[in-house]
Amino acid sequence: MAGFGRVFHWGPLTAITIIKWITLATIYCNTMWYPPAESLGGFLYTAVFLVFSGLTMYHFFSAMFEGPGYLPLIWKPEDSSESVLRQLQFCELCQGCKAPRAHHCRKCGRCVMKMDHHCP
Repeated sequence: MAGFGRVFHWGPLTAITIIKWITLATIYCNTMWYPPAESLGGFLYTAVFLVFSGLTMYHFFSAMFEGPGYLPLIWKPEDSSESVLRQLQFCELCQGCKAPRAHHCRKCGRCVMKMDHHCP
């Protein structure tokens, strides 16, 4: 039930509404100007558009339900030679090495991989 709380929030609902409204408006205009039932080009255009619209929704929900990728606590690289450890930063809170582009998230309490736009 906690997963549904991520969807039934004003932000995701607004994004889903915008995506679906644009999809329906485009399909409506497409059927008026380039009917898919009358030409192969219209059918292919509609099919490709619906595939991309479906992929947009798939990636939206994947980003919503899958985590950003956390480093294990007390993580060290497999090759933990002195030269490798000198190149990596150490996280005092996680008590482990940080991978490149990983940063500690105060909300999650963990180091997050590729923390460019992580928002829990």
